[in-house]
Amino acid sequence: MNREEEIKKIAYYLWKEEGCCNGHDLDYWLKAEIIWQEKNQIEVPKPAVAEIKVPQAEQINNVPEPETTELKPGQPGNAGGKKSRPGMK
Repeated sequence: MNREEEIKKIAYYLWKEEGCCNGHDLDYWLKAEIIWQEKNQIEVPKPAVAEIKVPQAEQINNVPEPETTELKPGQPGNAGGKKSRPGMK
């Protein structure tokens, strides 16, 4: 018997044990997969987690302040000095 057939039988058994409750096929299938994996001692690979490098305090304190440029009406990037969204002043 192959893996899928065994899982199907386990899911059917779970469904019968829980009173033939319809509408939960995926729940029974997923429980059956877990039971099958435990029975066959197969470890499910865990997703890789990217390492997050947290900057040290001295690195944070040494970040230069961004340069700011004052835009004047009519300059590119200022939409001619007009309000770009309703409610903005």
